[in-house]
Amino acid sequence: MEHDINSHSAASERDPILQCTQRLQRLEKVVEELSDKPDGIPQDKEQMLMDSLDRIKSVEFDLEKTKKVLHATVMKQLEIAKLLEDLQESKCRQRRLFC
Repeated sequence: MEHDINSHSAASERDPILQCTQRLQRLEKVVEELSDKPDGIPQDKEQMLMDSLDRIKSVEFDLEKTKKVLHATVMKQLEIAKLLEDLQESKCRQRRLFC
């Protein structure tokens, strides 16, 4: 019996039609397994994804607000820096006039 199995496997290695048939059988099995799986994602995972998306949108909104506040702060700092420069220049001019 072992001789039959060995001769059958040796014959299958040499027979391209038999090899193709075996490949087709494996492919059919894989297609069958895939077709048995559900089409969509489970409801709990979908809900988890939606919750994550909501958190991402919330973070994006917060970042946009923070960006606007930071921009306003930078503009105010630049304005203050300019006022300080002008103030120092005016003090220097006043000193020159009195000296």
